[in-house]
Amino acid sequence: MWIILATLCGAGILYYIIAKSMPPIVLGITILCGAGLLFYIIRLIGHKRRDNAYYRHIVEHMSDEELEAYERKLRDELIKPHPYTPGMHLKEPKVVSTEKVVCRRISGEVYTALVLIHEDGTRTVVCRGDCSDCEYGDVE
Repeated sequence: MWIILATLCGAGILYYIIAKSMPPIVLGITILCGAGLLFYIIRLIGHKRRDNAYYRHIVEHMSDEELEAYERKLRDELIKPHPYTPGMHLKEPKVVSTEKVVCRRISGEVYTALVLIHEDGTRTVVCRGDCSDCEYGDVE
């Protein structure tokens, strides 16, 4: 929202600089956007000051070891991926072993599949060749 206000306020000021005059509606919009932008800036400064005061209050009552542990905990929370990050649930477990099996033989051609056995016991089949009717189920 503050980006829109800053853009409109800046456009109004540029309009005044270029045109050397300003219709009342443009003047009103520019003043309102400038006031809204000033409100957002004051609110942001207030939040920053409150956060800094809270941090200083916490820090002044801690020993050096407690402070290091607290900062390490904050750093770990920032680095840790969010549980709802897209794609996090799509990671497959590590492959423990592989098997090469014959899918089918048609007129002298042999089609093979690679069965990947994961650490949680699931199997994924990767076919090589035409495996449209592979008997091993899930085919990539």
